[in-house]
Amino acid sequence: SQAKAYFNYQNYVDAVVQIYCWTVYADGTEEAAQGSGTFIDDEGLILTNGHVIEASDGLPHDFCIAGNSTLAYLPPDYAYGLDLLGYRYDDEFDYAFMQARYVGTDETATNTPFIPTGDGDNLILGDEINILGYPAIGQDTITFSRGYVSGYIGTTWIKTDAFIEAGSSGGTAMDANGFLIGVPTAASIGDISSLAYIQNINAIAEDILGDEFSRDYSSLYQRDPLNTLDPDKEKEKSDDENDGNGFHTERNIDFSTEVTEIALDCASLIKSSDNSAVYCLKSDNRRYVFPTEDIYYSWYSDFSSVETVSPLELASYMIGGNIKWRSGYLVKIPSVDKVYLVTDGGMLRWVTSEEVANDLFENDWADYIYDLPEAFFIDYSVGQAIF
Repeated sequence: SQAKAYFNYQNYVDAVVQIYCWTVYADGTEEAAQGSGTFIDDEGLILTNGHVIEASDGLPHDFCIAGNSTLAYLPPDYAYGLDLLGYRYDDEFDYAFMQARYVGTDETATNTPFIPTGDGDNLILGDEINILGYPAIGQDTITFSRGYVSGYIGTTWIKTDAFIEAGSSGGTAMDANGFLIGVPTAASIGDISSLAYIQNINAIAEDILGDEFSRDYSSLYQRDPLNTLDPDKEKEKSDDENDGNGFHTERNIDFSTEVTEIALDCASLIKSSDNSAVYCLKSDNRRYVFPTEDIYYSWYSDFSSVETVSPLELASYMIGGNIKWRSGYLVKIPSVDKVYLVTDGGMLRWVTSEEVANDLFENDWADYIYDLPEAFFIDYSVGQAIF
């Protein structure tokens, strides 16, 4: 089952917004809609549903505003005007991207709280789903519900028994570790119970980016995608097949300058007293997320330096982004038949062959290969391939 569970919904209340849109027609009549949305970066980018921002005439609403709250018992403060960047609303997809600006101005919102994106393709039956939004019956305060992955509809939709009500549309669906894995969109009521439907965040990314964000359908909704380089095969090779010094000097990489022992610039490592999630607190007073346990262990060997703070103090630090792999590790992306070497600054360099891998790491290169979920690929840059 899914690794359990560093999730604390209280940390994400202010990253979820209530959206209100309206249109004034030529005859003076008005039409309005309410929904939810999620900040997905610290520069005011909001993901929501297309049906939240589209009027009954098939055109986007004339005006949209958004509000959030730092406390779960208070209604949102409508501090943001919204500009539509693009949307799709049809039989296959229902999403929209909005840019927040400070209400009454043209100034783009900055330093917004946000929820890091995760990997919706990695969910399996029975995994935990956490929902945040502003349902119409929720008296204008944020509402949390929890359920499980109940199934799938094709490759775009995830079914869940978590509660989703009108107004929650466009809100936040997170995995057990608090990563955004989809957009709550609709619900169906049966004779006894109901099912809700979540758009997979990876399907949305693929629809927008096309070939730049390919999905491995052979490993969809499975835990252990195959690696194209075979570690077991490589471990059987003789040391005689490489030069024994770890890498060839003629390779177009200089380990002394591109793979160094740069320390992670954390002012401290912190965790809340009410959950086990560890964050890197930097000098900008923002906390940075370790997306996976393996990434944490690429920087630290244990938790001896972690300080425990109160939930209130932890909540006072906004999330600043994701921590990248430490340089010197090999990573693979499930849907891409390539293995990359992580170099300084989070640059990925494609290791073009097994021969190159042997030369760089001798015969133990297979011990250094780790999965990099596709949702975090955008945190990295891609450099020159290693030949």
